[in-house]
Amino acid sequence: MAHKKLLCLKNGKPVKHSYKCRDESKCRHSKSVPKPECPPKPECPPKGEKHCHDEGLVWYSDNANDRTIAIDPATMSIVGEVKTLGEQPYPLDSLDANSGVSVVSTRITKSLDILDNKTLTTKGIIKLNHKPRSTTNRASTALAAVSDADKAGGTGVDVYTTVFNSATLDIVGEYINNSGPGVAFTGHPYWVDDTHFACLNRGAKEVSIWNIYDNSAPLVSVSTSSTVHHCVSLGKDTNGDTFFFGSLEGDANTSSGVAFFKWDGATGLSVNDILAQDGTDGAGADVPTSIGATGAARSHHADKDPERPFIYQGVYNGADAGYTMVIRLDPGSDYADSEIVGYIPCGKNVGHTIFAKDRNLAITTNHKDNFVTVIDTAAQPVPEKVQDVFVPVSLTPPGPSDGNTLGHTASVGPCGDYYYGMAARDGIFYRLNLETLEVDAQVKIPAPEGGVYPYMLQGSIIWGDKTYHDGHYH
Repeated sequence: MAHKKLLCLKNGKPVKHSYKCRDESKCRHSKSVPKPECPPKPECPPKGEKHCHDEGLVWYSDNANDRTIAIDPATMSIVGEVKTLGEQPYPLDSLDANSGVSVVSTRITKSLDILDNKTLTTKGIIKLNHKPRSTTNRASTALAAVSDADKAGGTGVDVYTTVFNSATLDIVGEYINNSGPGVAFTGHPYWVDDTHFACLNRGAKEVSIWNIYDNSAPLVSVSTSSTVHHCVSLGKDTNGDTFFFGSLEGDANTSSGVAFFKWDGATGLSVNDILAQDGTDGAGADVPTSIGATGAARSHHADKDPERPFIYQGVYNGADAGYTMVIRLDPGSDYADSEIVGYIPCGKNVGHTIFAKDRNLAITTNHKDNFVTVIDTAAQPVPEKVQDVFVPVSLTPPGPSDGNTLGHTASVGPCGDYYYGMAARDGIFYRLNLETLEVDAQVKIPAPEGGVYPYMLQGSIIWGDKTYHDGHYH
């Protein structure tokens, strides 16, 4: 490939340009673009050496300014800005890599914004009968489950038909358990298989499984010890039973933890809990004082190591520093034999864990702090902390004073060399070198004209294939 195709901005709109890596003066534009608006030239290795680039597209919602920002991670430059038609964009979910569209949940508007990943423009909205909390797309069936922000329920939406054929929106069904107050009353929707999804009723502390084509009533429901934020698949056993786990958020009476669900494909749904206060002596997992009391621990997110039988869940108590609780999975007795094997010190409101599997590393997002925590996932006998890495975050915020310092969405690029994250209140997208464990690049997202300071809460990172270059051209 002789030239690296990129997007520049002209009058706020993307236009293509290309250049030779070794001669920036030969930046050739398909349209007239002032040279200062060209993105920075990527660094090339010496001629003859191969170098891998993280090719992809980053979308991030600006919750304070009703817009989405597009970033090229290979050049660490802003390549587009799209004003949302709905208000207060928050979760942003992409369909499968070939679809070319992303879906934005605008939390206070009864609709979904649809973005075109190729032209970096809006394709319009999908109208709903409720405010969306978030969406989960099922590429194999071209359906999206949309959870309700105001009550326990949601909508099944045929996103593909609407987006690609400009047909009348096909709402497969609305699924309502009961009404109730509060923001984000339903947890994130979870597809159990192609025709069934789980509705996480936070008000009733209940998980229900629905058939997407029958909205008359759930197939089965089960109570949980506290509210469930989201679910993650554990696959099927030899009997064909489906297993998944949910991240328990905790409340005044019950600590956070993990709920293991078993579904038989019909009306049989069971659950087993393991809570943050239940540390064992098996691997020296003494419960930290700040989360040891009943109901002391809270949690946002839990993630599974893609290579090893461990779950990582961030647990914390108010303003105190948090811990990543490590659970060793044991499928015995429907995962009831799983045990807590460690509490790794992290930052305040520790949440998501992102895995760099080729480097045996995990990186935690500390949502109320100015650093991420790096963990050695291959350490024996249990994972252990490597170090904290400070990122470009202002603890005295330029943006919302009560917001998260670090955004929800982060990822390791397909080359495995870099971790990408967002300083939410500062509006800074940064790149962390996983070899040196230092931030080596960042891009600042400016406030729009007439707008307020950006608040970059959540997004979607769409990776392409690994792209290798021989050190002569990009």
